[in-house]
Amino acid sequence: MSEQKRGFRLRLNLFDSIVLLLALGIAAALLWSYLAPKQVGGDLVPAAETIQYTICLHGTLSGTGALVEPGNALVDAVKNYNLGTVVSSSTAPARTSVLDEDSLILRMAEIPDREDITIVIRATATENDAQLLVDGGFEVRAGEPIYVRGPGYMGSGYITAIERGNGQ
Repeated sequence: MSEQKRGFRLRLNLFDSIVLLLALGIAAALLWSYLAPKQVGGDLVPAAETIQYTICLHGTLSGTGALVEPGNALVDAVKNYNLGTVVSSSTAPARTSVLDEDSLILRMAEIPDREDITIVIRATATENDAQLLVDGGFEVRAGEPIYVRGPGYMGSGYITAIERGNGQ
């Protein structure tokens, strides 16, 4: 008996053909929905608004507050996002809590050669999925830490307040 070599032969019955066509149709629909260009409607693009937010830089070197002037552009020191421009600033002696060992009470004491700087910043922001994003990248949220770089100074602190609707 001679053996014949046969190539690959696919035998499909009606049920196999239907299942195969359905699987190909679903795969094509998923691929199309993934690769199709997204249409952006007018309502889907978040509107930009002007906000003011306040930050407090803790424990900066004495004299740093004098370098912070209205109109300074501030940048995030970690990822280089634009944070906005300085509207106003104020300085106060840096304070920390210290344990009074005699009475076992925490008391506030000044830190020598250090100051706290409170800065009000104006920026353009968009709201996106419950986030307030300044300049398309930096998320502004009260209580979050912030690392700031300005002309001639750097500092770290926290966002203390956010005000919306300050258009100018």
